[in-house]
Amino acid sequence: MIRGDWWEIAHTKIQSWGLTRYDKYRIEIDERVLGFQHLDTACHEWLHAAFPKMKESEVGQLGTELASYLDVLGYVRKSDADF
Repeated sequence: MIRGDWWEIAHTKIQSWGLTRYDKYRIEIDERVLGFQHLDTACHEWLHAAFPKMKESEVGQLGTELASYLDVLGYVRKSDADF
């Protein structure tokens, strides 16, 4: 749930690491992205969905900081089996 709405999280082949589809309440993450980059992308796209007016530079910095914190706690996708 993001800002009171249910969003879909989809892992598909896309041309970037991640994409926020505001019109469909959908976050897409490239299925080939693993490890820390997956966590960073997931945080980045979540921030876009939660704070659509936030500047890209702020989303990038905060997303990476949040992903780094979660990485220390052990939240990293290592394979498809992690879902």
